[in-house]
Amino acid sequence: MAVIIDGVIVFVLTLVVDVVLAIFINLLAGTTGASLDLTQGGPLTYLSYLVSFTISIGYFVYYWGMGSTRGMRFFRLAVVDAQTGLPIGFGRAAMRYLGYVLSVIPCYIGLIWAAFDPKKQGWHDKIANSVVIQG
Repeated sequence: MAVIIDGVIVFVLTLVVDVVLAIFINLLAGTTGASLDLTQGGPLTYLSYLVSFTISIGYFVYYWGMGSTRGMRFFRLAVVDAQTGLPIGFGRAAMRYLGYVLSVIPCYIGLIWAAFDPKKQGWHDKIANSVVIQG
């Protein structure tokens, strides 16, 4: 459930940034007299993808590095170092994000793995040497 809350937060942030960016680009194009390519697959589509990807990475790396995302806080969960119990920091949070991406590629097997692991670690947690705790 925490990932759903985080997904909504990332979606809203992306939507706001995309709208502001679209307004800015439209104003800029209007003042310069340039024409905009608004077709699907055009440069603005890729800019929107880049914005979305950047916001997602930034959100999760920042909050995992600090200990927990907004959604995780709602459920009193935290991502911590598997040995020390301290927050994992930004470098390992970035590794965890990469591991998360790798975990979902083969039909979410890396996430399902956590259900059968003694420490309840998915592949992303194993890669970052982290665990999710209640507390």
